[in-house]
Amino acid sequence: MKQQVTLILRFSAMGDVVLLLPAIAGVTTAERRLVVVTRPRFASFFENIEGVETFSADFNGRHKGLYGLIRLFRELRGRYSIRLVADLHDVLRTKILGVLFSLSGIRVIRFRKGRSEKKEFIRRRTVVKTTPPHTVERYMRALNRAGIGVTRTEPPYFIFTDKEKRSVEEFMPGGEKVRMIAMAPFARHDTKTWGVENMAGLISLIDAYCDVRFFLFGGPEERTSLQELAGGRSNAVVVAGTLSARTELALISRMDLMISMDSSNLHLAAMAGIDTVSVWGGTHHGTGFGPWGSRNHIIIGIDPQDLECRPCTIFGSGGCRRSDERFKCLNDISPKMVFNRMVDNSIL
Repeated sequence: MKQQVTLILRFSAMGDVVLLLPAIAGVTTAERRLVVVTRPRFASFFENIEGVETFSADFNGRHKGLYGLIRLFRELRGRYSIRLVADLHDVLRTKILGVLFSLSGIRVIRFRKGRSEKKEFIRRRTVVKTTPPHTVERYMRALNRAGIGVTRTEPPYFIFTDKEKRSVEEFMPGGEKVRMIAMAPFARHDTKTWGVENMAGLISLIDAYCDVRFFLFGGPEERTSLQELAGGRSNAVVVAGTLSARTELALISRMDLMISMDSSNLHLAAMAGIDTVSVWGGTHHGTGFGPWGSRNHIIIGIDPQDLECRPCTIFGSGGCRRSDERFKCLNDISPKMVFNRMVDNSIL
């Protein structure tokens, strides 16, 4: 007899998918019979978690379009005995799948995305407002409403095998007392990207302050820019495009600190249980996408009380709306400002 499972549907974006981890980790072992249906490149986040497996949805191939969704539904029904479907994405694809599961007699629950709350938060800007719940809290509430007990736990959430842990030993500085700092200077949208020049300035300030080894993270397409950022420094390693997904996660988990934008690397670092420094431009952590956990998370952004156009976007889409000083929210943040915040908070 097939074991009954709960399906969790969450296809993208990377940051939102990795934010599932605290909710999943908080499910008691007895109830944790979960199948996370997601894109293949995100499956590595959930490896080695007891009671959790993944099912890859191939939306560029066999699961593309309406007929592909029907095929996905049939494959899931054929492989698992499904007692509940948790739609933690709430987009057209998951709604169609939800209808198919509902018609077959399977209960479907959907999390409350809070679109109107987030839009109101952005629209009111400098007015005193109630901060929308964090995305992780929304996931937890949805599972609790479905009768699945979830308690709050703390990172780290990634679970590595001994072999995976050994795979990053070559990057470690041995017995030297050296700070291991990850840096991820890029984001998907211009409204969230501080700029390579600013990151280069920050690297110089940190390098002069303490013994450090920098690890530069990003996508394969960003490797050339990261090599330029490294600038031939013997203590800078360009990681982008060189490691498997699991090895990269294992390396992040060994860092002392991640410096990033409002991007997926911020959430990967927080889920790995390390300190973070994040620079925010047009977006705002108050929309529910700030770093999760009680580690030392320093969030740097111009106060909306001092810059009335910020925040201007929930996810970062769209360009700068200013006609006078473009991307003022990012340009007004200097490397020295970020460095001073790090020193003041004893994160270096």
